[in-house]
Amino acid sequence: MTDRYENPSIEANSFSIDCYKLLMHFMDNVNFNNLLNEPLYQKYVLPVIKEIETSYASEITVQKLSQQVYVTPQYLSRLFSKFLGCSVYKYLTNYRINKAKELLLTHQRMEIQQISQLVGFLDTSHFIAMFKKFTGITPLDFRKLN
Repeated sequence: MTDRYENPSIEANSFSIDCYKLLMHFMDNVNFNNLLNEPLYQKYVLPVIKEIETSYASEITVQKLSQQVYVTPQYLSRLFSKFLGCSVYKYLTNYRINKAKELLLTHQRMEIQQISQLVGFLDTSHFIAMFKKFTGITPLDFRKLN
C-alpha cells in the first residue's frame, strides 16, 4: 500500500478501496483472537456473522438468523451486544452499508436503486435513510466525495 501511495496511478478509486479493505481487516481482527476463546461467541454469534456476510443481499431478518442457531432473537441480540457492541440488526445494516460504499466507489454509473437492491434493501428510500443515519451523508453525496 505504501508503494502504491508513493507511486500513484490513474486508478485512485482502486487504491482508495484497497485502503478501505485494509483498514476494515484491521478492525475485524482487533479482538477476534479473544472472541475465539468464547464458547457462546463460537456457537451463536460467529455462525450468524458468516450467514450475514454470505447472504446480506437476500432478505434476512433477526428472526430467521436466530432460528438458524436455535435461540430467541432477543438472546442473539444480547450476545451480539456483549461481544460486538451492537445488535444483530445494526451489524447487518452496517455490513450492507459497507458493501454499498464499495459498490458506490467501484461502479460509478450504477444507479442508487440498483445498489440498494444488491445489498439487500427492498426499499430505496429506506436504504438512503439508513445510509445517511450510518454515514451522515446520502449515497449520492458519498459518491460525489470520492
